Amino acid sequence: MDVTLSGLRKKRWFDEVAGLLLLLFTAMTALALATYDAADATWFHAQPVAGTAVNAIGRVGATLAEVLLQVVGLAAFLVPLVLAMTGWTRFRGKSAASSYGRLLGRLVLLLTLATLLDLLFGFVRFGGETFPAGGYLGGRIAGGLVALLSPLGATLAASVLLASTIVLTTRFSFARAAERVGTGMSGRMEGARERLSTFLEERRKKERKKALEKKHAGRLAARAAEAAPEAPEQKAVPAARPSIPLEDVLPSVVQLTPPSTVFMSPALVVIA
Repeated sequence: MDVTLSGLRKKRWFDEVAGLLLLLFTAMTALALATYDAADATWFHAQPVAGTAVNAIGRVGATLAEVLLQVVGLAAFLVPLVLAMTGWTRFRGKSAASSYGRLLGRLVLLLTLATLLDLLFGFVRFGGETFPAGGYLGGRIAGGLVALLSPLGATLAASVLLASTIVLTTRFSFARAAERVGTGMSGRMEGARERLSTFLEERRKKERKKALEKKHAGRLAARAAEAAPEAPEQKAVPAARPSIPLEDVLPSVVQLTPPSTVFMSPALVVIA
């Protein structure tokens, strides 16, 4: 019975167990980092007042998170992803050489990311503690690059190295991504152009329809005016003068007539 390490690697169950253990460690690492609190007791220092640990994995999780954050800074949040990819590869039974080769490339990716974070952010505060954004390793590598290049040159070099490491360790391609983005943008622009053309065409059709309706209504009104009979011209009737009663006129005539002109006529009798 072959119980050596090389013999165990040839068995399918060994790959599955190794993959499951790595996936378990991935979950524990992610929870430890997400619930990190500087007030928790770790193996490096004990708090004077005993209390319940905030970290979801307890004192072990607090210690693990402390180590990762101090060593690689914010790049520690990439560690669970690296472990998950490696564990899934081992669980599927891929060759150990392939898994370890990819693991080495992902570690280089982790260090490159830590260096770039240190160059960009310097110090950050997380979980109630301030530490270098790239941790100890990222700070040392960033310091060496800045000594050789300027800060701007070190940032550009770290960015290019990070992109190159991503291409080498994953199946991601920046060229394909840019092509897909360009295709998607061109498709969206073409769709927007078609919608705009359709909108303008419908608007022009509505305007032409309104113009035709207005023109047709004007013609109908003109025809109706021509067909209507002319009304006969009515002559103006002079207004009647107001009549004055005779009873109101005679007394005034009598009063205005001189006495010498007043005579009695047998046919006229004036009664004042």
